[in-house]
Amino acid sequence: MDVHSTRKDSHQPFDKDNAIKSKPYDIPLRALVAADIDNLLFAGRCISGDFLSHSSYRVTGNSVPTGEAVGCLAALVSQGACHAGQPVAAVPFADIVGAMRSLSEPLGVAIPTAV
Repeated sequence: MDVHSTRKDSHQPFDKDNAIKSKPYDIPLRALVAADIDNLLFAGRCISGDFLSHSSYRVTGNSVPTGEAVGCLAALVSQGACHAGQPVAAVPFADIVGAMRSLSEPLGVAIPTAV
C-alpha cells in the first residue's frame, strides 16, 4: 500500500519495516458507479473508496482492470443490456461477467462467479 500523509507538516519517510501489507481483494462494481448521478461510471483513481482503500487501489495494476470492467459495462449498455431510463446498475451481473470473459486479451481481472 502507498499511504500518503494528509498534511504537509506530518510527512514521514517510507519505512519498509512498518509498511502496511495488504491481501488480495476485490473491487465491487458499486465502487465504479456513481451513487448520486445515474449512469455515471468511474475507473482508475476516480473510483469510490475511503482514504486507506485508495492508498492501495490507486496504483496502476489495480486501476487498469477497473477501466476494463467499466468499458465492458458501457458496451453492454450501448448494446441494449438495460432499457432506456434504467440505471447502468440494472445490467445483470452475469452479463458483465460474460462480457469480460469473452475478451480476447483480458487484462488480468479476477472475474467472480457470483455477486
